[in-house]
Amino acid sequence: MADERIEDITGGELTDPTVDDKLVILDKSDTTDDADGTVKYVELASLGFLDQTSGSDADTTMAVGNLYVVDMSSWATATRTYRLPTTAAVGDRIGIYISSGNASHELAIRTVSASTDTIDGQDVDDADFTKLFITGEIMVFECITANSAWATIYDGRIPCSCRMTLSTDDTVTSAVLTQVAFDQVAAGDPNVGSLADTTGNHSAIRRNGKYMVSFRARPALALSLDTSGNNSAIRNSGATVAVSFFRTLASSTNNYSPSIRDLFEFSDGDEIEGWVDFTFASTATIDSDNTQTAISLSEIL
Repeated sequence: MADERIEDITGGELTDPTVDDKLVILDKSDTTDDADGTVKYVELASLGFLDQTSGSDADTTMAVGNLYVVDMSSWATATRTYRLPTTAAVGDRIGIYISSGNASHELAIRTVSASTDTIDGQDVDDADFTKLFITGEIMVFECITANSAWATIYDGRIPCSCRMTLSTDDTVTSAVLTQVAFDQVAAGDPNVGSLADTTGNHSAIRRNGKYMVSFRARPALALSLDTSGNNSAIRNSGATVAVSFFRTLASSTNNYSPSIRDLFEFSDGDEIEGWVDFTFASTATIDSDNTQTAISLSEIL
């Protein structure tokens, strides 16, 4: 409808609108009732409005027209699954907003169990489409095929990121591939999404996706001359996914800080670690200088 305006009304202000409330307008392109136009209405739902409702600490099949505002701060037992419903008309919308996140548990998004419903073309009735767990994350979905297909129309996920370093020089085993015991997130370094496991000395992936990982480690003391080569490696739960080799040819020194940076596809539950295989001239120690030794991870959304 062209050239429309909302008419002034005298019934009072609507202070708490819901999606089935209607806006009265004057359609000036339709002169059926009057030369100045025809009074019509439009439901707020058709304009994308959503009713706010509180999300619970329980598996939930969501209802169309709702924005689920979820406080996850008190979730203490398990990840919860929120499912998009099978019964939906084209244009129906559902949203999820995380008002307070959780460092241990997630909100997993799926379609109805045992259905063939899709989100962005993916059949996700028995697998997670994604997970939310960071304060301020929001996603909105719209039904694009009645009773079967949903599309993401707003993706307000916040990328996870963390940087781990050493609180003190780390003793490793010379000439043996050994995990670097990253045990801190230093002041000012990121830990968005609570990925850093300072006890397990790794970053713990919390949702499937692409991640950029950078790792470097500097020996605290001199390395031996070694024409066979030293190496550093990024590992996923103990399995090498990237490696960097170098040789100490000129003289015995610790002026090496080999680095690796690459893009990976990781899954929920993966543990990202930094490992080294250095041949030391004396005590085998990794420098805790956090400008020289660190592992960092950034989610690519």
